[in-house]
Amino acid sequence: MPTSLKPPADVSITLDTQSLKPAAVYTLFTNTATNCSASCVPLPLTLLSFDGQRLDPNHVLVHWKTTNEVNNAGFYIQRSLGNNTQFTDIDFIRTLPDSSPIKTYQYPDPNSFAGTSYYRLRQTDLDSQFVFSKIIAIGNTGQPERLTIYPNPTTGILYCSIVTTANATAQLLICDMQGRVLLSKSTLLQNGTNSQQFNVSHLATGKYFLKIYTPSGTNLVASFLKN
Repeated sequence: MPTSLKPPADVSITLDTQSLKPAAVYTLFTNTATNCSASCVPLPLTLLSFDGQRLDPNHVLVHWKTTNEVNNAGFYIQRSLGNNTQFTDIDFIRTLPDSSPIKTYQYPDPNSFAGTSYYRLRQTDLDSQFVFSKIIAIGNTGQPERLTIYPNPTTGILYCSIVTTANATAQLLICDMQGRVLLSKSTLLQNGTNSQQFNVSHLATGKYFLKIYTPSGTNLVASFLKN
């Protein structure tokens, strides 16, 4: 005979509402302390955008928008010149009042660096916890790297003006038409315009090249005549 089936027993479930937690807010920031990306780090705001542009050769405007700000103290604006690894704090922007769901921030930076400037935000909450935003890069086409030499032709002293984009040591070479190095020296170039000179009075009459290997990796070359 088949075994008779019995209805399932009633099960009582008690929901502990005290253990429920509100949904976390996720942002576009990265927590470098834990190497955890934004997809797994709950943070006190949502970064809607972060961008910037150069207004003129001497000024950069950085701007960003946020929403869902909770427990946010503000933002350190960080900048690195010529590379995207050596950031320093240049200012701190406090969080705006809760007057609207979307907050818009902007920061004008008096920056005349001739090369590429890198920016990021260090968002800091009221508990001193912080995370970094993405990095943005802003160039400056107003002052490209260039090399100018004078007088040309020359009989003795050759002067050169070097516009570069970083603070580092560069190699200056004077070569003949066959590429042989006849004179060389190393010098510390500063961001902006630098002046150097060579005594070429002992060189034979002919055509030569001044080659400069700049800190950014750009090779600058100019030819001159020795009379």
